[in-house]
Amino acid sequence: MSKFHLLLLLTVNLLVISCNKNDDSLSVVIADFETEILLGENQAIVTISNLSQNATSYLWETTAGIIENNTAENTSIYFTENGIYPITLIASNGTNSDTKTIEVTVDFSSKILKKNHSN
Repeated sequence: MSKFHLLLLLTVNLLVISCNKNDDSLSVVIADFETEILLGENQAIVTISNLSQNATSYLWETTAGIIENNTAENTSIYFTENGIYPITLIASNGTNSDTKTIEVTVDFSSKILKKNHSN
């Protein structure tokens, strides 16, 4: 076999091998979560279950309330007043990111456990 054919065969093999590797930077991130609201006497605890796909870091935001840990995969948020509050998740894998917002309703008069399911 000539040097040219050997070099060509080696080049083709390298291309095939490199095309078959999974590249995490090309993974599509899907931000997703659901919430559960537990009403106490003086505060509502919103427990968040993260359902995101292909993410390695998370950032939680809200306009009110106290976030237990705003970079944890799953977290809780504490509210002390009635209202409708947006909760936003920004999920990322370092290359790609996605954002999802769910509104939760805190109503201390209802005293009912509420779940907001992911859509």
